[in-house]
Amino acid sequence: MMAPADSCYFLLSYARVPPMAGAAPPGRDPLVTTFFGDLTRAVAERASGGDARIGLYDGSAPPGTDGPETLRRALEQAEVLVVLASPRYRHSTSATRELDAFTRRVAAAGATLGEHVEQVLWLPFPAGTPVPRGLQDRDVPKYHEVGLAVLCHAGRLSGPDALPEYRDAYREIVRRIAGRIVDAAERAPMGPSPISGSLTEDPVDPRAADLLIAIDAPSGSAPVPGSDRTAYGAEPADWAPYARSRSYPIAGQAIAVTTRLDLTAAVTSVAGAARLWRGKPTVLLVDVWLLADQVRAGELAGILDGLPSWVVPLMIVDRDDRAGATRVADLRRSALALLGRGADPETSVADTAERFHDLMPALVTRARSNYLHTMPRTYPDRRRLGPPGD
Repeated sequence: MMAPADSCYFLLSYARVPPMAGAAPPGRDPLVTTFFGDLTRAVAERASGGDARIGLYDGSAPPGTDGPETLRRALEQAEVLVVLASPRYRHSTSATRELDAFTRRVAAAGATLGEHVEQVLWLPFPAGTPVPRGLQDRDVPKYHEVGLAVLCHAGRLSGPDALPEYRDAYREIVRRIAGRIVDAAERAPMGPSPISGSLTEDPVDPRAADLLIAIDAPSGSAPVPGSDRTAYGAEPADWAPYARSRSYPIAGQAIAVTTRLDLTAAVTSVAGAARLWRGKPTVLLVDVWLLADQVRAGELAGILDGLPSWVVPLMIVDRDDRAGATRVADLRRSALALLGRGADPETSVADTAERFHDLMPALVTRARSNYLHTMPRTYPDRRRLGPPGD
């Protein structure tokens, strides 16, 4: 029996780890990406064929298209949710929300939870803390001692650093998980079905948010001459600068990133943020087309002059803007000049949706780190950096 044509065999659910302050933009988690690729191949080798997709995770969706609706569709299509269990997963609001939504779908379908939710010990839990129910494969050496992430890393080593026991254990776990996924998807498929409940939080008051996403861009009624009018909407928050993801405003993309980092963020225009960001970490997203207008360029220069260190600007430009390619290149250079000599071209400008998603976690971490290290220790609203790490 084959899995239903409109379904996929599995969806990977994991907790995103914020980058360290000052670290290079991490992009996708290399170990999660490696495991996803290995598991996808192992499932494909065992699957009976048909039109069902094999595997999904947020790294398999093009940046700018991996919003809440994409996640909802994936949770509605997956036959098995593969949970990378870790201490951070347990504390992650976004990850546990995915698990809860999928668990409700399994119950509504009358299916067996243990067959359709595959708990994988990604990283060990501290001694004395309960581990997730449903963990299997205790007979595989080293797996429950160090977790699959360590086995995955060790499995990639070669030469004198190679650890054959770890590599063999990793391969065995992947083989077993793939077998159980195929068995559940083909022997007792649920088929695509809706999930209940929301995958996102309701918009929050900027005063109560952990972080501000401030937008400095024109509205559709007053765009800068020469810019692509289709990028703008009624409000600055409607701005969608990347042609390849025009239906997904950049504010929503930013919120998707902060949600995965388990932070509460609020979107506001620059006019509404200037007072708030004096006491709150902020990522400031700036439309470089503002520099094509002398008046607006002067206003932007005034905003950037004397920003608190915890307000981190990111210049946004679309490299795929073929109509204005020469002008865009000039504006990019002007934006870097405006930011000053200390601006790093690699982390100060996002010219594709992919680059934006790579940069945002590091910029969020920088803003929060600068805020917590600069504000007086007695500041009444001083916050912790977040939930416990792995």
